[in-house]
Amino acid sequence: MSDTSANSALESGTWTLDPTATSIGFVSKLFLGLKVNGRFSRYEGTITVGDSAADSSAAVTIYTDSVDTGIKMRDGHLRADNVFDTASFPTLEFHSTAVTETPTGLDITGNLRVRDTTRPISFHAVRVTDSAVPRYTADVRVSPKEFGITRPGTTRPLDVLIDATLRRS
Repeated sequence: MSDTSANSALESGTWTLDPTATSIGFVSKLFLGLKVNGRFSRYEGTITVGDSAADSSAAVTIYTDSVDTGIKMRDGHLRADNVFDTASFPTLEFHSTAVTETPTGLDITGNLRVRDTTRPISFHAVRVTDSAVPRYTADVRVSPKEFGITRPGTTRPLDVLIDATLRRS
């Protein structure tokens, strides 16, 4: 990647998400302005950095049974067959199809699989320039309805908040 960009610290090769410094969470707005905050505690990701952004890729797997909203009953509802259905679909998966470098980070397009539905998504990952290690943040809007999730209370769009610290594989 270009040495003058916000991405210059990433050398070509394979990087992984550092599980001790990465977080993948979400915020969903409910009725009356109430919010539900949650996170996934188990995930893995591989970022392959090519000679250019166009030659790069990302793949992330999130384990659905690791969902945690701080309320066990709600977590059980999210793991149930009409939301994540963790028994049948133990993972959510993202695989990039295009990466484009920008002055502040990367525009990433790819396919997100939730349950048995795969849909294209795009988002911007911002390089955290004051970090001593390669780190990116992203806010990805996801609509559960687009993935066949129709349980009352789980259909509103939610923001997936990613704070990814990378380490060399």
